[in-house]
Amino acid sequence: MKRHAIALLAIITTLFSPGANAGELSYDFLQVSLAYTGFEQPAQGDTGIDLDITKSLDDGLLIYGAFGTGSIGTLFGGVEVADLLIGVGVGVGYRYALLEWLDLVAATAGYQLDILAGQLPDTLNAFSAGGGMRAKVGSDYEVMLFASQAMIDNRATTSIDLQIDYRLSRRLQLSGGIDINNFASVTLGVRSAF
Repeated sequence: MKRHAIALLAIITTLFSPGANAGELSYDFLQVSLAYTGFEQPAQGDTGIDLDITKSLDDGLLIYGAFGTGSIGTLFGGVEVADLLIGVGVGVGYRYALLEWLDLVAATAGYQLDILAGQLPDTLNAFSAGGGMRAKVGSDYEVMLFASQAMIDNRATTSIDLQIDYRLSRRLQLSGGIDINNFASVTLGVRSAF
């Protein structure tokens, strides 16, 4: 799968010339998304709504906040049960402009995930770190390829996310993403720039 990610990264960086790209990349936004996140057993996956906010600072630093809620299917005594999942996260990142239309991005974040499983609530702490590239494609598209490693309750998981943002208006974008490492996680959202 690493070869697929490297090939995709090569395609992104070679197909889109700087002349075809205009304007800055967007980092200041509030986004609402429908999300499905696949997990390993015993959890079956989380379907819910995510709220993300990102703000860039003048020196390339980024600050990030997230809130998500949804339903996660878990196995309890051999029976799948739908539990409420609530997650909150904060993070910091850094962007470095390689070209006018291409940035390197690195980020780290901490999360708390609360699973409200009837009489047996559970809290998981998570930490993630990763890096990637974000490119402006023409005047209406932005593409990001981002690889990250997360530790969730002392278990490591790796994701390679591909995200495509399409500009609907000056302040509004449609955003979609997929984890190309295992195709287990997808998002579709609306982003408002500020």
